[in-house]
Amino acid sequence: MNKWYLSFICLLSAPYATASLELASGITLNTLNGEVIDNVEDAVLTSGENQLVLDYTGYLSDKGKREFISTVPYIMVVNVPENADVDIDLLSRKYAKIEKNVDRELPIFSISVNGDDAEVVQEVLPPSQGALPYSDIPQLVKDYNQERGLVFDSGKIRSLKEELAAVQTGAVVGATVAGDSTVQESENTLQLKLWYSRANEEERKAFQKWLIDQK
Repeated sequence: MNKWYLSFICLLSAPYATASLELASGITLNTLNGEVIDNVEDAVLTSGENQLVLDYTGYLSDKGKREFISTVPYIMVVNVPENADVDIDLLSRKYAKIEKNVDRELPIFSISVNGDDAEVVQEVLPPSQGALPYSDIPQLVKDYNQERGLVFDSGKIRSLKEELAAVQTGAVVGATVAGDSTVQESENTLQLKLWYSRANEEERKAFQKWLIDQK
């Protein structure tokens, strides 16, 4: 395994702290919190929730032989405490196991934080249409986050759509919210709707007056 040392901002006890991220050979970190990662040693983990997009390319054991596999990318959120050691490996080094899990869109990565297995939801990154569905992973991640109204806010990944639904209907934040497949709202639009829904009557009147003045 190759060990990389990542620096991330620690908001509680010190300006900076050091976290270690250990990726097994063949595992690639494509994006971190929506940002492209060219050199993993330059990545910056936030103390809190981090969205990672990983894939694996390499040889695995198959009945005494070695078979090559290049998996689809998986998207996941890992909670990283300060001064944490994060280790990421494959669930198995058996070709048949990983191939079966990929075909069934089941998890393929094993993630531990400070030596303890972490329960992390792993989802296959939705592909684009065409012959090369994963030719632009950063754009796919952007589309994924925009469709779900996800934004990164000081170590917390917020779902603006869920927050808006909770304010408007009294639902619990984190509940499933049906998406509109025909319209993808921008982060700014969702923020405006969220702020307006939370505003009292006087604040809404002031905002409406401001809108009229802008015309």
